[in-house]
Amino acid sequence: MKKLENMADIYIEEYDVHVYPYLKYDDVQHIIQTMSSYDGYNDRMKICDLLILYYGTNLTQEQIDEVGHDKLYCSGLIDEVKKYINNINMIFDGLEYHESFKRAFRDVTNKLPEFTEQLESVMQINDASKE
Repeated sequence: MKKLENMADIYIEEYDVHVYPYLKYDDVQHIIQTMSSYDGYNDRMKICDLLILYYGTNLTQEQIDEVGHDKLYCSGLIDEVKKYINNINMIFDGLEYHESFKRAFRDVTNKLPEFTEQLESVMQINDASKE
């Protein structure tokens, strides 16, 4: 096999920003978990945008904070960056799974033995107090 190289960053001259063509799985997971901790659509989208800039570009946290979300968004930078990240859809696919009924049901099912043990313990204490 030929030696594999990472894809080259994409340079957006208009904004003087380098975009990484792929987000790492850990970064995607962090974005999903952070988004899911917010309830409002506005807050979720802002945090998503800012974390995409942080993980998907060469911008520093200080640069992002200094300019602020509104200006980054209204300038078109965020949408332009999103165009060049090949696996951007993983964020929304992952968020859908993270908050799905299927996952919630699986989590409850996995904890069922623990709940059953606790219930049995309470029932034993209740039975003992009746005697």
